[in-house]
Amino acid sequence: MKKAITPYAIVIAALLTMAFTNANESIRKFIKTNYFDLPFGKIKELKAQLQTTDIELLPTQSATILGNYLLQKVLETPNPYGINMRSNYFWNIYNALPSFVSAKERHTGYNQGTREYSASEQLMAYAIYRIDRSPKNLRRIFELFKPTLTTLVSPSVYKELGIEAYVHQAVGSYMSISQTPNFEKLLQDAFNQVDTTTGSFSWEGNSQSFRKFENSAYGFSVDEVNQIIASHLGLDRYNDMMYSPWLSFWMRRNHEGNVDEVLKILNEIDAIYNSQTQSDNSEAYGHEVSHLPHDGTIVNFERWNDRNGENVVILSEKFEEVASWGPPSSNISLYAYHYANSGNGFNLISTHTDSQLDCDFENRARFMENETRVTDADNNGTSEVTFIYRTGCSSELSPDGLVLVTMENGKKFTVEGSTRVNLDASIPAMGGETNISQEFHKADYRLLRNALETWEAQQENHHATTSPRAYQLSELVKYQNLIMFGVEPFWSIRLHPDKFVFSELSSEGIWYKFISIYDIDGGYTIVAEGLNSNDTAELTFSEGTCYDGMSDYTYPYKVSLTLKGNTYEGCGRWAE
Repeated sequence: MKKAITPYAIVIAALLTMAFTNANESIRKFIKTNYFDLPFGKIKELKAQLQTTDIELLPTQSATILGNYLLQKVLETPNPYGINMRSNYFWNIYNALPSFVSAKERHTGYNQGTREYSASEQLMAYAIYRIDRSPKNLRRIFELFKPTLTTLVSPSVYKELGIEAYVHQAVGSYMSISQTPNFEKLLQDAFNQVDTTTGSFSWEGNSQSFRKFENSAYGFSVDEVNQIIASHLGLDRYNDMMYSPWLSFWMRRNHEGNVDEVLKILNEIDAIYNSQTQSDNSEAYGHEVSHLPHDGTIVNFERWNDRNGENVVILSEKFEEVASWGPPSSNISLYAYHYANSGNGFNLISTHTDSQLDCDFENRARFMENETRVTDADNNGTSEVTFIYRTGCSSELSPDGLVLVTMENGKKFTVEGSTRVNLDASIPAMGGETNISQEFHKADYRLLRNALETWEAQQENHHATTSPRAYQLSELVKYQNLIMFGVEPFWSIRLHPDKFVFSELSSEGIWYKFISIYDIDGGYTIVAEGLNSNDTAELTFSEGTCYDGMSDYTYPYKVSLTLKGNTYEGCGRWAE
């Protein structure tokens, strides 16, 4: 059967990389291999390469050799598709598997033939690939590297190489699959079918048929494997899992009998890095700020001292996707908390909450960046903090709701209205309402004058909130397995958590960081700027039948990239 590119192998590679680079004599007891198909004539070669007489239980020296190889080839070496652990693993390990490995386990056709692998590289790839996958062995490997995990792979690398995205996708997909009654048996039935049959689905008129043929490695595309698994699980064509590589991931883990252990390890990895992130936030915000009670994710904060003592204002946002019978909708809640410490600990002085709920389009609720100001406009010895945010739900250019809040010593003053949008000089502007609360009118006029300076600037600047927010980046995670490409000239794009890499044939990839993200029908438009240049790129991808112009294949996404005055048109397909 065709072995679709499995993120499981990546997780194992990460575990081995970190475990082997911290090997000790106890590895002789723990790290087992499964070299069942190693030809007799290759045994001597592998022993010499790993500098051991025992290739069933790897000693320290052998483990260190494998670890150094993984460290270089998986975590440090760029590949033709960018800097990505997943791509590095497939490029340098999976593609390098020697010919004596069953064709069912090799990607004949996926990037193979683009370079030649030496005999030593092929044996190294084999040695890594055939590590024993029993739950007990996986747990022992994990326990070896866990104490130094965040030192070996920093939180920033964890995110930038896409490891965090894979972990979240894997766990989330399992939660979905496990909702199906008797899913373990159904996954095994699916495995039995795809492991014993090769062929291809095709449409003949309005009916779908299966054409059987002998092609041991590429009998199925990922989409076709997913169709088989989905049919066993009873998933219909509209289920998001139909297009997920994680169906085959969990099907194979189920067959290996290590589902529970892999799930535990993935959750533990995520917990370790979440804990590290909280620690980093504590250092950035100050211990009191990050641990003061608040809902949502902190997006901004201010600290100052006045006659009330030490003051802290926390602004946070919470994004929730809402399941529904129709298109998915979202809720975004905004929170503001004012704490003060006059010597007996921090006490909550004032709060403010707002939200944009049940939005079926682009949910625009968010705090304005760099617009939180601490002043003492009325010179009374107690500072006031002013922040401003927007609300709105729309798929087109239209006014957003606009709210300004000033907090002072437990009191709250507001201005409410909308942004102003000028579509054309020949027609009146839309929006632009301003409603000042009675509390502001009753307060010192200098407070209102100070607030209106911020208000008017934001009211005219409709696009001030276009920088990506956490919820938008989380929505794009599912597209990190979407390969965007074009021909004449040949180019490719791969998405990462907050950037993408653009590569042309035989050229080093160029990185672009997201500036803004816009929802469009069936996809997104991303505006990005070069990490090492002032170039701006605009990438658009959306669902729709696409032809690459050089083959008879069709692809599920249309792609357009505007860069340096050039427009590249292409297609998108899910990674196999």
